[in-house]
Amino acid sequence: MARPVCIRKPSAPRHSGRALDGLRMSAFPDSKSLTEEQRQKLCQMLYMALLEMRAAGWAGKATQAADLADAFHNLPAGMWQDDFSLDFFRKFLESYRDKYPDAFNYLPACDEVRQLGLQQ
Repeated sequence: MARPVCIRKPSAPRHSGRALDGLRMSAFPDSKSLTEEQRQKLCQMLYMALLEMRAAGWAGKATQAADLADAFHNLPAGMWQDDFSLDFFRKFLESYRDKYPDAFNYLPACDEVRQLGLQQ
C-alpha cells in the first residue's frame, strides 16, 4: 500500500474552532513544531480516519462518522503550525475512543507520534 503524503498548505487558516474549554493549542506545555516524521505519521492516521469515516457512513453511522471528523478536522492545518500540541489533539481522540470503544483506537498511534518527537 502506498504511503500517504500530506502537502503543506502555506496559508492554512489559524482558528481554534470548537476547542476544549476555549483553549488554543498554544496553551499546552507541549506546543511546538512537528518533525517531518511526525507529520507523516499523522497523515497516516488521518488516512485511516478517512477510511473509517467512509465505512461508518456506508454503515449508516453518520453520527460516528461526524464525531471522528470532529476529532481530526483541525489536524491538516494544525500540524503545520509552530504551536501544535499533541496533548490537545489527543484529547479529541480520547473523547472519540470513550464514545466508541469498539472503533479503531487512534491513541497508540498518537503516542507513537509523541515518541518520535522525543527522539529528536
